[in-house]
Amino acid sequence: MTATKYILSDVVGTGGMGIVHRAVAEGSSTPVAIKQLRPELVAEPLMVRRFETELRVGQALVHPNIVRLVDHGDTPLGPPFLVMAWADGESLATLLSHGGAMEEIDAVSIVSRLCEALAFAHEHGVAHGDVKPANVLVAGEGDAAMVTLIDWDSRGSSANTRNARPSSSRAHPATWRPRCCAVNRPGSAPMSTRRA
Repeated sequence: MTATKYILSDVVGTGGMGIVHRAVAEGSSTPVAIKQLRPELVAEPLMVRRFETELRVGQALVHPNIVRLVDHGDTPLGPPFLVMAWADGESLATLLSHGGAMEEIDAVSIVSRLCEALAFAHEHGVAHGDVKPANVLVAGEGDAAMVTLIDWDSRGSSANTRNARPSSSRAHPATWRPRCCAVNRPGSAPMSTRRA
């Protein structure tokens, strides 16, 4: 359990499992993001296990395009929390809804960085489980863009299980690991999951 105290400010995100605050450590001006398990879910073993799995995944994955876990602990009232490095930028969902289609150079830059992050996670036996524009933060443009993949839906993942299949019905088949499915388009050759 962390001995660091954090000062919470704005709520920057909410979900079915947790609430995310912008915060700073006491005595520091560097912002962090704190994800806390919803208090009403503390008594639900399945949700607690999912939160603990997200913690283990965060400890296992250190990559420039994956949100970085810096601390964790429990609040005095019980709900556990994760402390993550603050990632600047807006979600890809917001950028697309406000600006429409992206320039090719920006789209390629973002997708290539996401592919690097996902490949790294897969090498460590972890599938994201919920890849979507809302879970991608983008700061900057073109080759200088900083892309961060957040909110790992770890129900179908294990930090030491390489062949985990997605167990969440929310995970679209197009976001599954190649070994989990093979999709053949009409008129195309069968897909291969072999590595080059």
